[in-house]
Amino acid sequence: MISGLNRSLIADLQRALGTTSILEWIETECSRLASFGLSNGVCVRLTKQLLDKAGIREVVSAVRINGLAAITPCDDGGFKISLKPILSKQDRRFWIAHEIAHTLWYRKGSSPPPLSNMQARYGADVTIEWLCNRAAAALLVPRVLLHDQQDSCFGQLRAGQLHLLEKCAAELDVPPRLLARRLWHDIQSERKVILAVEDLQEDRSKAVVRWAAVPDVIGREFRHRVERKTVPSQSLPRLAQAKSGDVRLIGQWRSFLSGCLFGRRATSFKGQLKINFTDSVQWCSSISVGWCCV
Repeated sequence: MISGLNRSLIADLQRALGTTSILEWIETECSRLASFGLSNGVCVRLTKQLLDKAGIREVVSAVRINGLAAITPCDDGGFKISLKPILSKQDRRFWIAHEIAHTLWYRKGSSPPPLSNMQARYGADVTIEWLCNRAAAALLVPRVLLHDQQDSCFGQLRAGQLHLLEKCAAELDVPPRLLARRLWHDIQSERKVILAVEDLQEDRSKAVVRWAAVPDVIGREFRHRVERKTVPSQSLPRLAQAKSGDVRLIGQWRSFLSGCLFGRRATSFKGQLKINFTDSVQWCSSISVGWCCV
């Protein structure tokens, strides 16, 4: 878990739920809910049956809400989810799953009270929001689904073939960054940064980082520094054409990553191949780096 979370709140939630690991409890509960939406065996659909099991009475579009989504209790003990209409399909799926996750931290019954008196009464609770993000990913990409797909593209992706990331994410109907975080950070607990890079069509001498999947040990600051960053493309390692492979992190990549982490000037790279980079330097307890082209 990341620093800055309310450990006392997490311990209180664990006591209320009768578990010694809230993350394992999330995995089990979200796998149970996901089973009601696995119509084709791969993609979790937010079906009426799944919503009913989660206590969701209604999902509506609403302009006048704080943030992109909100959940409110109904008189019968259920909940209503409101979403901004500007959301894309995949973002809409994530935010519905995120709001479903909020129901996990309420007791059952009409006008349900929170499980813990330590939860923030007003505004966003950082710890609860982090748990809801984790649960939303576990609902849309249940651990058991990835474990049961050893011979599919998911099994190959888990083995390190990053070029399959886009294909697997499309089958699950989730953003590739969510799948990358789910697989390497939540399930496999790897200290790996995944970068998705795309050449600029209007200027081939530059590339842009479309998204970054960053482990909690580094934090959001790195992600915000690197995402949508336009970088020079002359520093790409010249490697044989291949779908995937392993190389040691060279100086240009080290400079780019440490520059993003610590604010120093950095050079960068061009996105051509789909390659798994393994970091051998000493910053951040040997974080590794994966890179894929989009």
